[in-house]
Amino acid sequence: MGSSLTSPPGTDLNGIGLVYAILLGEGQNENCWVEEGLEALQAFDVIMAGGGIQVGAAIDNIAATLRKDEVVQMWAFRGGRGETKAKVLDNPDPNVRAEAYTGHVGVSLDGGKSIYGFGPKVSGSETKRDVIDGLSKKKSTYPGVIHDDTVLFSDIMKGKYDPADHAPIDLFTLDIPTTAAVRKKIGNAIQQGDTPDIRYGFPKTGRDGVENCATFFGTCGLDLPLKNGNLRDYIPAMIDKGAIKITK
Repeated sequence: MGSSLTSPPGTDLNGIGLVYAILLGEGQNENCWVEEGLEALQAFDVIMAGGGIQVGAAIDNIAATLRKDEVVQMWAFRGGRGETKAKVLDNPDPNVRAEAYTGHVGVSLDGGKSIYGFGPKVSGSETKRDVIDGLSKKKSTYPGVIHDDTVLFSDIMKGKYDPADHAPIDLFTLDIPTTAAVRKKIGNAIQQGDTPDIRYGFPKTGRDGVENCATFFGTCGLDLPLKNGNLRDYIPAMIDKGAIKITK
């Protein structure tokens, strides 16, 4: 940024770059108020205008980067109870998804037309029960991958996995305000698919570089309803933030 500006003698632009970096990082990852940062940058404009420097365009660019005028739609459900476990985990059909039992979180960049979720990349020799037992009992982790889960969420919405001996599975959606930069990061992650630096594991693994479906998109800068990844608490946190229950 400094290379595109000219400053009067003795003016140090590193301060602007530092403020920009701090605001960008905190604004996306620590939920700080962006407005306060923009006020600080406007102050820089006033101070430096007397020295003949033109920083208005730079401030406009920074403001556009930090402004949360984009939306990412989050979709989530807790897994089915009762007969769902055996009905899903013991079914060898790969189109019958284990997430119907474990629960799942996904995001959409197009208003729900397509929904993507983070999950484990498993070998063909492992059954669904093997994977779930490994994740829950052994605290195993797997290479991570982002799937197109549109069909899964559509099936949940249609009641395909609702247990006959228990309450139906509830599906929720939440619009999360975010920045264009965060949407771009999520889009890039979806396009890449594999996540070589982040493995998949159930919550509370206590290991760095391990996320689950509820926490992964936070690594892209998305403001999460809750950071612990436990759907028992996560979905109530979504509801507190205005999540809508999808009517079947």
